[in-house]
Amino acid sequence: MHNLSIGALMRYASRNPSEKPILQVLTIKPMESTTGDQLRYRMQLSDGKHFLRSCILGTQLNYLVADNSLQDNSIVRIERAFCTDINRQIGKLVLQVQDLTVVAQSVKIGNPISLQINVDQRNSTEVLQAHLVSEVSASSTGNRHIINAPNKEVTAFGQKPNRIFTIDILNPYQNKWTIRARVANKTNVRTFQNTRGNGKLFSCDLMDETGEIRATAFGDECDKLYAVLEIDEVYYISKAILKSANKQYNHLDNDYEMTFNHDTEIQRCSEPTNIPTIQYHFTPINEIEQKQANSLIDVIGIVKSVSNTQQIVSKQSNKEFTKREIVLCDQTASINITLWNEQAEAFDGSTQPVVAFKRIKLTNYNGRSLSVVNSTNIKINIDLREAHILRTWFDNDGYNVELPSLSILRNAETNPITTDNEFKTLGQIVDENLGINNRVDYIQVKAVCNHIKKDLTVYTACPNVDCNKKVIENGDGTFHCEKCNKDYNDYRYVYMAQCEISDVTGSQWISVFGTQAETLLGVSAEQFGNAKYGDDEGLIKIIIKAQYKEKIFRLRAKVETYNNENRLRLTCLRVQDVNYVKNAQQIIKDISRLFTT
Repeated sequence: MHNLSIGALMRYASRNPSEKPILQVLTIKPMESTTGDQLRYRMQLSDGKHFLRSCILGTQLNYLVADNSLQDNSIVRIERAFCTDINRQIGKLVLQVQDLTVVAQSVKIGNPISLQINVDQRNSTEVLQAHLVSEVSASSTGNRHIINAPNKEVTAFGQKPNRIFTIDILNPYQNKWTIRARVANKTNVRTFQNTRGNGKLFSCDLMDETGEIRATAFGDECDKLYAVLEIDEVYYISKAILKSANKQYNHLDNDYEMTFNHDTEIQRCSEPTNIPTIQYHFTPINEIEQKQANSLIDVIGIVKSVSNTQQIVSKQSNKEFTKREIVLCDQTASINITLWNEQAEAFDGSTQPVVAFKRIKLTNYNGRSLSVVNSTNIKINIDLREAHILRTWFDNDGYNVELPSLSILRNAETNPITTDNEFKTLGQIVDENLGINNRVDYIQVKAVCNHIKKDLTVYTACPNVDCNKKVIENGDGTFHCEKCNKDYNDYRYVYMAQCEISDVTGSQWISVFGTQAETLLGVSAEQFGNAKYGDDEGLIKIIIKAQYKEKIFRLRAKVETYNNENRLRLTCLRVQDVNYVKNAQQIIKDISRLFTT
């Protein structure tokens, strides 16, 4: 005979639960649904003395019923559960079981009686704790949202909530709750039409240590909250509506979703938290073929090449859209990705960054390809282990690896994506008109650095490592950054070198930035800047050491217009020493190609 945890149900009702109590399932039955939601089960649980009629099994545990592991009279250990009042009636209780372990099968133990709770039986302090946020009268403007703007300390909460619910236990049966969550993603405001007229909405994905949930604001709430909620910031959120998730539009791993309304209260969280910034489940590119079309996946890779933006008109809506295509690669394969509208216009892949995509849509267009949708989150050069591994692989000759592509490349005139491992001479860049007609071409050249403009090599930049804006000296020993709109006591040096390179066919000026300039010159920007402004002899030695050495330069070629004059602009994406064995093999391939054409 198994020993049940007598009194455990009373402690759940008092909001003082036992540590993983042992209970018995007296009955388990499916709940009727008129909305077509996922099947749910209602249980009667007994602790040997009392039983509780309304115990709801989390849908993630349905498999236990399906394989008959969980059945009438099963002995279970409750790993995680919580008790709520139905429709604000203290005494009518629901126990939400989020996790349990089946211990054994048994016969009914004892003769438990129904658990009856009234207000007097419950400790008043515990009742107050269960009611997370006190009612607050609406402000004179009728706006109940917080708005924790600078220099505004008073919020709709009045003070920080003293009890927080985690996202994984949120459900519509709860009446009063507060979550502390990070805004992982936020869509643009979208307009729509239905039988009731025109409307607008935006959605955001909220996350904490336990999970994610989608929240949506319509109409007036859309206008009020869009600027309040910022991506990557953490907030206390309460008094939103919880309902079953519409899986046609919501692909988060949560049975429920949230709607902000007039009563919703939001307060910025100022103290440190353990909430992750974002959770990824990356799919290697070569495994994308195994995924179902129209599914949303996470992928990370290096931007191998980028097309220019294009204007297209939708046949269905007759609306004009802006698009840009990039080729993303990892160690396994490459795939085309389409960016749209603002993201297409703002995206700069010229430095071939590592890009992480959260919830990007998989399509069968041109073979297999990916398309950014409204809920896609894009992070460039994100500080992740996977990103560092990719960067190291690509920089250490990964860019030369010929990878299988999951996408079918179209004609370069309509989609100007060019290969980036093709060797050219400097003369060919001009003779073949690379970079004209809004094309962006990526090539490699083997050349020697003849000259470095020492006066145009480094500049004084904002000390914030996420900002490379040149600072302006204030005259009082401080420096102003216009981008950050801040004054600083110091600055840092950043490379922006202008170098002349040459081969047997000619010479060209190129721009070299950041780590590539550091590779070429052999010293950090800080060391170069200190030498420039305090050690002329040391500066000359640095420049002489960097010149007249044969290197492989990977270049981005684009013709730009200045004062109605076209100029070829070459930007260096990578500098490497020559691997003469591989270079000889490449020359042999080029010669062989001449004899076969």
